[in-house]
Amino acid sequence: MFPDLIAPLGWSDKAPPTGKTVLITDSGGGDASFLLNHFIGLHLRAQHTVCLVGLAQSKLHYSVIAKKLGHPVDANFLYIDAMTRLLGESEPPAAVEGAHATAASSVDAGSGPPSSPAFALVDGLPALTDLIERLVNVNARPNCCVIIDDVGLLADVGVALVDVLRFIADCRSRFSSRGSVVLLCHGLATDPEDDGVFDSVEEMPSIDDDGSVARHLRYTADVALGVTGLKSGYSREVHGQMTAEEVRPGCALPTTTVLQFKTRDNGVTFFAPGTSSAVL
Repeated sequence: MFPDLIAPLGWSDKAPPTGKTVLITDSGGGDASFLLNHFIGLHLRAQHTVCLVGLAQSKLHYSVIAKKLGHPVDANFLYIDAMTRLLGESEPPAAVEGAHATAASSVDAGSGPPSSPAFALVDGLPALTDLIERLVNVNARPNCCVIIDDVGLLADVGVALVDVLRFIADCRSRFSSRGSVVLLCHGLATDPEDDGVFDSVEEMPSIDDDGSVARHLRYTADVALGVTGLKSGYSREVHGQMTAEEVRPGCALPTTTVLQFKTRDNGVTFFAPGTSSAVL
């Protein structure tokens, strides 16, 4: 959890936002993966169940980083090796790690070798959603946070955009009422000059365009966090910029917050543009 990120977004470290779908994207040389650690720590500290659906990184990766950041993962942290399960590889119980991993052993990971990765993934997505729900229910916590890293990989291996969006919509309908759904999708970071409104139908991304996963998700998310590198290039004191857009009740347009940040070995410092130690 990064304390400097709590107040600017109007959230609380004791009561993480519920009913929210959070999209994390990056572009321009920025890597937004570190923001996942913020949500892991934020929800674990609040005693929420955190179910991480791993398509890109292993559980060890997140465990090591969490320990370094001072919030070691505990029994409330559940990890699913989603790519292993979706592709129907052997040893399905080992693809689920956490205090209640055995609850997943009865979920069918697929029968026989798939004819292609894309077909296997599409066929396995509904079962994956069922598995997430089962694990969250077994953990018996009233609130949960479901994190998917990285949604864009589904499209990269050939899953059609419509199938990716159907999977995300299913996750939102099942888990948003109990907590948050956090999605990492590399590419298309939030642009502070983009008001999020289409001037014409032609500007809307096509459902047939597999390259627009991040953009489609952005316009259905409640909160969009976009990380970019600095336009001025490398700086020792400022490592990048994050733009946060949140759709709030009663507001016609999203509320936009722009922060810059500096990463450290044991955390990340956020600050308003122009207020870094190099400037002040």
